[in-house]
Amino acid sequence: MELQDKNSELIEEKKSLTSKLKYLEESFDKKLETALTKAVKEVSEKYEKIIKEKDQRIFELEQRLNINSNNSSLPSSKDYI
Repeated sequence: MELQDKNSELIEEKKSLTSKLKYLEESFDKKLETALTKAVKEVSEKYEKIIKEKDQRIFELEQRLNINSNNSSLPSSKDYI
């Protein structure tokens, strides 16, 4: 009788622990997903800012390259061939 009672207790404990484990796994997965999403967003925003700065710099440099005697006060001898 004692063994049956102990076995029943252990079965109930196993069910309880299995349920707790499932809850902890789901909770961990949600927290991990949230943390990863936040980290990816932060990195993406930083790179987007860098890309915009580089695009602006490229635009400025292209504008300088496009200057010639026809659209500025440069003498024609300064035009690129």
